[in-house]
Amino acid sequence: MFDRIKKMYVGKVIYRIARLPVIGVPVLILSRFVQYEIFQIVHLLPSNIAHNKRARTALEEFEAKLK
Repeated sequence: MFDRIKKMYVGKVIYRIARLPVIGVPVLILSRFVQYEIFQIVHLLPSNIAHNKRARTALEEFEAKLK
């Protein structure tokens, strides 16, 4: 996906803005944040949130049995 964005006109403009001294630093930080996929839009889906809640509950129950 990111390769496709990099080749698009918008990606090239973002790259140029990221290289500007004053404006570029926040854009560069944001681009690195997105690039490393620390945060993905999928994380906000209700199904993903419900899955994480079930997994957290199962883990807490498992850890409680170990004590």
